[in-house]
Amino acid sequence: MVTALKLNLEYNMKASAWRIPTGIKGDYLYHLQVDGHLGRSKQKVYRIMDDWRLVGDGPSMAIFSRSFDSIPAWVKWAKSFPLELEELDSKTDKPKKIKLGLASHRRKKRKTK
Repeated sequence: MVTALKLNLEYNMKASAWRIPTGIKGDYLYHLQVDGHLGRSKQKVYRIMDDWRLVGDGPSMAIFSRSFDSIPAWVKWAKSFPLELEELDSKTDKPKKIKLGLASHRRKKRKTK
């Protein structure tokens, strides 16, 4: 977790994900794009994404693809993702309101009386 947090803070890495319609019931294909200054940290990103397939690569971004059996399986995985992550609506390209990645790890501070 320290490595991923370091990647997020030092290299300003963020990720976006979106679902690709497959037309097959029970098959949920997601693409995840990691943006930021990858440079030397590219191998660390690849280790974090070892169970995903690399489908696009560039100097400041990488795109990965993976299938999930259900949407709750995707959400469970996405909430444990160690970088800032937002899911985009595949029809409107706008971010969904669900907290994923590091945002789901943060807790709201309770007000004291």
